[in-house]
Amino acid sequence: MTRTAPADTSALEPAGHPRRSFGQVWDRYGILLVLLVMVALMAVIAPNFLSLSNGFNVARAVSINAVLAAGMTLVILTGGIDLSVGSVIGVAGVTSVLLWNAGAPPSSPWSAGSWSARPPGCSTASSWPTWRCPRSS
Repeated sequence: MTRTAPADTSALEPAGHPRRSFGQVWDRYGILLVLLVMVALMAVIAPNFLSLSNGFNVARAVSINAVLAAGMTLVILTGGIDLSVGSVIGVAGVTSVLLWNAGAPPSSPWSAGSWSARPPGCSTASSWPTWRCPRSS
């Protein structure tokens, strides 16, 4: 009896493209798949989900986080991590809402919210060089 050598399966795979495992593919594209499934599910469940007005509502809801993320990206890239951003935005938001609910003219809540965020932001920014506080990095 003669033995035969096992078949060489390397010729079946394309050259230069190693076969990826399910875990590797899931790590790379899994969140995109989950997003697509969620969008498809919501489009079936809620008929107005894919409407233009809902798109504008989502864009409005995401806009403040997008602006914060862009600013925090610059802070992190320069080597500092400022953890007070969330609380400063909270102070500005509460100030704006209190004025809005009190019946102030529309420009007042925006202006007061903006100005109420400046003192804590400036004090945090000036504390690093003045008190030689270590920057987190």
